Amino acid sequence: MQKPLTLTTLQETRKQALRGAVHTLVGEHYLPELAFRDFEIFGGPGSGKSTLVNNLLLYCTSHKKLEGSGLVSKYLPALPPAQAQELQDRLAQGHLVDDTLILSWYWTEVDELRNGSCKGIYHLGLPRTPKQATTMKDRGVQFTHCVFLEVSPQQAVSRMYERAIHDLLVQGTCRVDVESSLQRIREYDRHCARIRPILESMSVAAHSLATSTTPSVSAFNYFALTCGKTTPFHVASARNELEAIDNSIAQYQQERLRSESKHWPAVKSQVEALEQKLKHTVI
Repeated sequence: MQKPLTLTTLQETRKQALRGAVHTLVGEHYLPELAFRDFEIFGGPGSGKSTLVNNLLLYCTSHKKLEGSGLVSKYLPALPPAQAQELQDRLAQGHLVDDTLILSWYWTEVDELRNGSCKGIYHLGLPRTPKQATTMKDRGVQFTHCVFLEVSPQQAVSRMYERAIHDLLVQGTCRVDVESSLQRIREYDRHCARIRPILESMSVAAHSLATSTTPSVSAFNYFALTCGKTTPFHVASARNELEAIDNSIAQYQQERLRSESKHWPAVKSQVEALEQKLKHTVI
């Protein structure tokens, strides 16, 4: 008997398809198990950093991701109450964590990861300012690959609204503050041009990757890009299969998530308000 179609079965299908495509493309041992390698995934809010790396980790299972928001969630509660509240207020306005503070958390976290079973770190948007980048470079941080994610501001904002709507339907609460995210996009744009040459100088190889495609296709493109494999027939057929699976998941979520959400009555007005803002957002 065929299993009923669920989001879980679709996601498992995507996981297996991505792993199969990557193995065929780059081989089973693309990342040597004994080599500790760091990767930089650089892009603004809504560029798809977390989505991309979550898909990459389906293949690079011995690697970990390190992102600024994760550091904040882990270390902010340990700050004195007044300092923690001040930082939360700054973040709510779309500002960044102080360079000295985020770097102190970063070194602590990196030491913890290196002393564990982790074989490599995906840095998501760290460093975020020229001072952070220069300090990390001076301390000897080097990346095997640095990938700059490219996405239009409008698409980045659309993803933020979609993420907020998803959270409301699934959890009943929204962890995404779109208005502060717009400010973070402006902060990113302000620093990006100055950070890029520093990151390039810290990297063995640097690439640009458009993330306007579906999530699995972006992950597959990442592997094709960083290992230099561009066999036309296989790349095209794998992308088509992964895109079809991603679209099936998106369609399933669009059709079923709202109707099956136990939170819908309580979040209906919030969801509709976000949908209206999405239609009229101007960057």
